[in-house]
Formats: sequence, structure tokens, C-alpha cells
Amino acid sequence: MIEKINWNISGAFCKSDIILKFFRENNLFSTFKSISVYDGVSRCLWNGGRMHYDNTPAQSIKEDYYKIGWGINLTFSNFDIDLKDPLGNELLHEFHKEGNGIILVNENFRKYLRKNFPKYKLIHSVTGCGHVQELPLRDRDVDFYLDLQDKYDLVIPRCGSTFDPKLRRLNKEKTEIMVNDTCILNCPLYHEHFKKISDSNRLGNDWDDKIAECYIDKDIFDKTISREKRILRDKYPFDFGKEGILRLLDEGFTNFKISGRDESEENFLSDLRRNLIYGSE
Repeated sequence: MIEKINWNISGAFCKSDIILKFFRENNLFSTFKSISVYDGVSRCLWNGGRMHYDNTPAQSIKEDYYKIGWGINLTFSNFDIDLKDPLGNELLHEFHKEGNGIILVNENFRKYLRKNFPKYKLIHSVTGCGHVQELPLRDRDVDFYLDLQDKYDLVIPRCGSTFDPKLRRLNKEKTEIMVNDTCILNCPLYHEHFKKISDSNRLGNDWDDKIAECYIDKDIFDKTISREKRILRDKYPFDFGKEGILRLLDEGFTNFKISGRDESEENFLSDLRRNLIYGSE
């Protein structure tokens, strides 16, 4: 069953050594249907999702991925995109090939890509879903996702909605499930947080912990997420690992995403082990 899975794994450039070593040591290269990796590029004003950090894609890294048939997805998910930006357009030309993709949220940018760079797979980022209620999903939330699926090749819904029955109304082939989001359920600051990251990146600012890290008080965050997991974990698992993935495969979902570009090596490896190791089944 797991040979049907398409994985999109974070850290294409900043964690390339970790990812490739993990796949090599665990003999995973032929385990899944497809693998793609995603990341941003240093100082590109189109970056979104995570703060700017030193992240330059060496030609050897790209060649390593292409040799094993992996795609590369660029995280150009800034809310505001200057279509004339020279670095952004240079990168679009550099990575424009079948199997690669762009993660984005800006509508004008989507149209620009469809017209000028048709080889890219277009993935709508979860960062553009801040107004969507995770649990329970409302009809208007589902309609929002369905409208996006008419425009994009893949859409990433907010993680807390994964096991809501209404999510089954989406086109499963065009839905990418994030398996390890750690934000609290229905976070009231979700959009505000990613908007500030987007604005900071577009201005070319350096890493700022006050913007990069969760806005919610840590004690409140820990208590809230623990309570939610305890109350809802049987019906709506969070960070659900292989058990949840197998359950979703049974339902027809095949596209999954692992986040963690800014995680420590230890935490990142823990997420890889929890979600990619399936024993002998």
C-alpha cells in the first residue's frame, strides 16, 4: 500500500545531507511512488512560510536529486509577489522542468506561472488558509478548498482538518496532507503570523526570532495543544505518524507532506522516522 504514497519533504537545500543519508541508511529510495523536496532560496523576496536564512542550492545538490528522480519545489509563498523581481525570475528559469513545482498563494503569480512556466506543478500553500476553520470544517471552508483545487495541482489544507468528515468532499488526488504540523487547533494568529513572515522576507530582513517563532505564550501553547490532543486524539489525530497515514491511504489520500525546515536535526530525523519507516509491511 505505501508504494502509492507521494511525499513532499522539507529542507531540500538546508537539510539535503540529512535527507539523503536517511534514505540511504534505511534503503527507502524505491519504497514510495514519488519523492519531492521543498525549500526556499537565500534572499529571494518571494520566499514565504519561513524566515530568510542562508540557503543556497548548490548545483551538485540539484543533480543528486534529479539523478534519483526527485522533484524540487520552491517555496515562493509570499503573500505579495513582484512579478518583475530578477532573482525570482532567474530561479524560475533555472528550475523549470517537469517534476518540479512552486508552492504559492498569490493569484497573480499563479496566472503568471501558468502562462510562462507551464512545466511547474502548482501547490497552494497552507499558509494561505489562515481564515479557514480547522475543526469543525464549515461548508464555506470546504468550498474554499474546492475552488483552489480548480486552480492548483495540489492544495494543502490545514492539518487539524485532516480527519474531519467534510474534508472527504475534496478531490483526494489534488489534496496534500501535512503530517506533522504542531500549531494549536484553530490558531487565531495563524494568518497574522505568516503575513508578518511574508512582509519581513519581502523587505529582505534577517532572521528575527520574534517573527519566526509562534506568537502564542509557550505555557498557553503547551497546555492548549496537550488538552486538544488528549480530548481529540482518537477521532482527530495530530502528528499522526504512520498509523494515521495508513488510515488515510485506505480512504484514497496519497499525497503527504513533512514540514520542519527550521527544526533541529534531532527533531527533523524524528519526524522522518515516525512517518517514513514502515517495517516489513
